Amino acid sequence: MIRAIAIEDEPSALTRLTDCLRAVPDIELVASFSNIAGALKFLREKGDVDLIFCDIELPDVSGLEASDWLKGHTKDLVFITGHDDRALDAYRKYVKYFIVKPVSVIDLQKLVEELLGPDATKHPIKLKYGKLLLYDGGKKTYTPTMPDQVVKLIQAGNYVNVYLLNRDAPLCIRCSLTQAMAVLEPTGLFLKISRSAIVNLDEVSTFHPDSVTIGSFTYDVGETHKEAYLDFLHRYQMGKGNGIK
Repeated sequence: MIRAIAIEDEPSALTRLTDCLRAVPDIELVASFSNIAGALKFLREKGDVDLIFCDIELPDVSGLEASDWLKGHTKDLVFITGHDDRALDAYRKYVKYFIVKPVSVIDLQKLVEELLGPDATKHPIKLKYGKLLLYDGGKKTYTPTMPDQVVKLIQAGNYVNVYLLNRDAPLCIRCSLTQAMAVLEPTGLFLKISRSAIVNLDEVSTFHPDSVTIGSFTYDVGETHKEAYLDFLHRYQMGKGNGIK
């Protein structure tokens, strides 16, 4: 997920940008500001972000004047302006991303593809428009699947084996189980039960007090994950005939 902030003094322009960002699942807008001073204060206190959207025409200090400060707190800076003739000014500040108002979802999606596309290995698992994309480093391509087709994910060293319905061999992706769970958690289908296993709750055939069974395999629930697991059982599994008390 790309964490971003926006600096825009025009309320209607900020509303449009926010609405467009909500339609692009790879970007999370964590804060917005009407001036440079507020944005810099936030960045100094809360830490850097991955992306800053900044209007060029701002009161007090312009986006151009503040570009060097802002670039010190982000991986990429994106200028936004209502005048396309300001592109040269942006390039002179070594800012290569430039969007002309009104911002559109297509503009943002193109930006995301440019930011993420060149190095997909940094995003071996991601959700896009409701579809799960799993990156195969050997074939250098993403395998698309729906989240509910994932049965379980098992850590194997620096890799995660992803087991899919109606597929004999798992897909092997290079990432941590924590990284995978961060992507899967919003779907509400998965639970991390140990340092080495994430399970699709709909695919569990039997819930035990200390383990779960999927098909012919039983997986122990780790001590650090026991509280979340038991909370799940008490909230959702009571009365379903699994014998958990």
